[in-house]
Amino acid sequence: MTALQEKVKASLLLKAFKRGDPAALKRFERLPVTLATAQRKHALAIIAAEQGFASWADLKHSLKPTLSELLRPVGADAFLSEWHSDYETARTALEVSGGYLLPYRTQFFVVQRGYIEFLGLDPDNPDWWRAGFDAARPADPAAWERLKEKLEAGYI
Repeated sequence: MTALQEKVKASLLLKAFKRGDPAALKRFERLPVTLATAQRKHALAIIAAEQGFASWADLKHSLKPTLSELLRPVGADAFLSEWHSDYETARTALEVSGGYLLPYRTQFFVVQRGYIEFLGLDPDNPDWWRAGFDAARPADPAAWERLKEKLEAGYI
């Protein structure tokens, strides 16, 4: 499971609770909240407790991050990125100005070497050349997988 999947489950639980679903009402009994005061943070606490965690933060820390979470960690906003809603435009931007093309959910962004260093990756790693500096549609998928493994290893 990913944090995003758990958040979706919590949102669904909260909606069920607010609809008066008996099973959701039962799950919310452990918290001192009402239909009027219940928030997603309460549903997240329930999801975490049901999995044996003391808090949502503890559960989230134990989950495998999504690729989007790995590529846009806390602090990434400090870097200038060129954002695109479609791959073709992002690919053109990469070809014109260079850099590294990265996916984020349904969007794409192009960054420079300082951002790659911020992620804990070597911007001069030969696998970037093999992948075509493109993590969304790498020329050599095995090269991108090796880079992604390094990214995941740095997350832990």
